[in-house]
Amino acid sequence: LYDFFTLFLLKNQVIIYYTTDFLLKQIKNSEVTVMRKILILMVCLLLVLSCGRKENKDGSKSGGKKELTYLIWDKGQEAGMKAIIDEFEKENPGVKIKLQIVGWEEYWTKLETSATGGTLPDIFWMHSERFYDYASNGMLMEVDKNIDEGFKHFPQDLVKLYQFNGKQYAVPKDFDTIGVFYNKELFDKAGVPYPDGNWDWAQYLETAKKLTKDGIYGLSAPLNFQEGFWNEVYQNEGYIIKDDKSGYNNPATQEAIQWWVDLSLKEKVSPLQKEFDEVEYVQMFTSGKVAMAQLGSWNLPRIEEDKESAKKVGVTYLPRGKKQATIYNGLGYSVSAKTKYPEEAKKFLQFLATEKANLLQAKYVSAIPAYEGTQQAWVDHNKDMDLKIFIDQLKYGVVYPSASNGGKWRDLGNQIFAPVFAGKVDVKTATEEYAKKMNEMIEAK
Repeated sequence: LYDFFTLFLLKNQVIIYYTTDFLLKQIKNSEVTVMRKILILMVCLLLVLSCGRKENKDGSKSGGKKELTYLIWDKGQEAGMKAIIDEFEKENPGVKIKLQIVGWEEYWTKLETSATGGTLPDIFWMHSERFYDYASNGMLMEVDKNIDEGFKHFPQDLVKLYQFNGKQYAVPKDFDTIGVFYNKELFDKAGVPYPDGNWDWAQYLETAKKLTKDGIYGLSAPLNFQEGFWNEVYQNEGYIIKDDKSGYNNPATQEAIQWWVDLSLKEKVSPLQKEFDEVEYVQMFTSGKVAMAQLGSWNLPRIEEDKESAKKVGVTYLPRGKKQATIYNGLGYSVSAKTKYPEEAKKFLQFLATEKANLLQAKYVSAIPAYEGTQQAWVDHNKDMDLKIFIDQLKYGVVYPSASNGGKWRDLGNQIFAPVFAGKVDVKTATEEYAKKMNEMIEAK
């Protein structure tokens, strides 16, 4: 055994050889106890193993695998992302994808810090709201436009969300739309028929009034953009962004926001914003404090956490205004412009854009996959809800409003609208101010 270790270590690393040579000689020493000899032998084995894990010139391990880090923010999608990674690694045995998960707030802090330090993860999720900040600063690797023959199986508005100066910087991952979730038990108790989705704003409000009693609110209308009044704005033929100009000073936009604010302040069919500040709006619904809630499809896993309670939940289409509309958005897979392994990262992006990868997203209910025709498993996983409505609504979907400095003007929106939802500032005053400041941010680029 001594001779074996000596020859092996001499061949690999001289410094470790002398260290281990000394230790192995202690094994021959009759004065050393058996237990100590065993411990020395274990140390020697670890040293041998360390010799075998030399780094190659390209940074990969001696086994030949190149390791890429992959950062996401949703623990609920871990199983689906791991399934995709496993399948990719089977087809690409020389590549290892290391999945990392942090929460939403920590995610953007971590990403910003990494970007500043030039140490972005190799692959990471991108949100349309933050895309401009990273693309305009040269932090993202350009994506091959020929993937999936020019992304022919993906909604083109989602593809364009991740384009900057005519170049593609992300592969579409999924999409989401907004629907109305409702508590069947509360409807039954109030003697109100379940909604069939063929309703308008007036019928929606009338239904909410019938359900508002005994400490229960008919619906949920918090200060929320994508799940909240943005939908009503487009249903009222207003807009948030058009030709890189804010639409908040548009009369149709202001009218829709006023209607949404009135649901709590005037009609009193929704909790006040100060109540939502204490109990988050999704929790308000899952705890039975509100009978209806306008929520994004991504909230489904939270609603399904309690399987028995979830059986009492239905889902239907958003009510119509002057026309039907729902905001839809989708995440993208992006790669750091400074990744050490651009070719391997490109292969992973190509795989993520395949039907196989998107079917795995649906199978593990990670999200509604963006690839055309791969959503059925996501729809079928819950027979108690008509989840197909989220897919159907895509035909009149309005893609998530985006423009330069999107993260900044979105954060500003929360500040400007907080006093509106508290009843301290009127809608017209707030929206005029917001439109002015928003345009300044967009123009600043």
